Amino acid sequence: MTRFMLSNNYFRPNHQKGFLPGISGCLEHNTLLSESLKDARKSERQITVCWIDLENAFGSIQHELMLFALRWYNFPPLVREMIASYYSKLRFSIITKEGPSKSLSYNVGLFQGCCLSPITFNIVINILVDKLICNEKKWGYRFKFNNKYTESILAFADDLAILTRNPKHCQVLLDEVDKFCEWTDGLRTKPSKCHCLCLGRRNTRYTSYDPGLSLGGQCISTVTENAPFKFLGRKIDNIGRTPSLEGIVDSFLNDLNKVDSQLISNVKKAWIYENYLTSRLNWPFLVYDFNKTLLSKLDAGVIKMLKWWLGLALTADSSALFRGSNSFGMSLKRPSELYKHLRVSKRYILGKSHDDIVTSLPKDEDAPELESRLQFHKQFMIGAQSNRAGLGSNRKVQDADILNLLFGKTRMINIRSMQ
Repeated sequence: MTRFMLSNNYFRPNHQKGFLPGISGCLEHNTLLSESLKDARKSERQITVCWIDLENAFGSIQHELMLFALRWYNFPPLVREMIASYYSKLRFSIITKEGPSKSLSYNVGLFQGCCLSPITFNIVINILVDKLICNEKKWGYRFKFNNKYTESILAFADDLAILTRNPKHCQVLLDEVDKFCEWTDGLRTKPSKCHCLCLGRRNTRYTSYDPGLSLGGQCISTVTENAPFKFLGRKIDNIGRTPSLEGIVDSFLNDLNKVDSQLISNVKKAWIYENYLTSRLNWPFLVYDFNKTLLSKLDAGVIKMLKWWLGLALTADSSALFRGSNSFGMSLKRPSELYKHLRVSKRYILGKSHDDIVTSLPKDEDAPELESRLQFHKQFMIGAQSNRAGLGSNRKVQDADILNLLFGKTRMINIRSMQ
């Protein structure tokens, strides 16, 4: 079903990035949104963002609406009949203290945990996305550095964000969301959970302000300084910046102390750090920019605890904890190195995006180092897998390619002439 929607250009991956193969939707939407807000602050341009919350979205889809969406997007009759039969015949019962109830039929809602539900939900919500796209005419934010417009609709399944240059256009799209929910006779917005953020010049001063947006007849609250809003796993404060990351660092170090307090062997504590605790840093390292001070604080706390658990003196060389086993090390993860690895992964993922706006975004300050690491990794993998001969079998070619990568063609000519 996903292939059918994509091959017929019904899904628009620049807008809807939820549950689609080969697309890191959360990362791409978050990066685009954060860069838009950063560009707006730097150039003091007006920008409006509104995050929409749908109440019990999966459980509010009428089955008739689902079948209508399948007909609307021209699914074959056999597929529609199969899905209709599946939903009409599946029944459930409620287990109580007195025993199970009579079997009941599902009259509304998509089944949680069913592999068919995500794509089916996307197909229904795609009607709304199409409706919003038809009403917007380059209303997205316009970057100063390349004059490109962002998409005004950023969707990840039922997580919707409207990104426009001014509140007027945003309100028009919000009204369309209201009309769609009324038409479905099931979906409802939850204005109390919706938030907005508007940056612009007010009385000669560039600041955030309340744009007076409304949804379903209720005012939408603005993001406040003390209560940042979280969209797809990333927090945004009242002026569109990332809140302090000290909380993430302190939470991780507190988790280290909790592990240390458990009545298990020290080796098991080190195993928990390596296989569980470090995984909690993966997402923050991907979406947030950690400075060297915070990374050093993480490293210091981890090194101190690992030395204690593994019986090393405080003055011992800490590199033994993180070196590979071939270098007589323990191959544990150092937080600062994990951060660099994940930044390389982020750079690679965004560079391979099918969204032209995402690939054209400004590079990070550490982009030269990231590009160097990424290019060396690519070259290393090519050399290791070529001609089924294994790593190092063609030393001249591999060395030449790597030297060319590091020093450029001019340097290579001199090296070859010396040979």
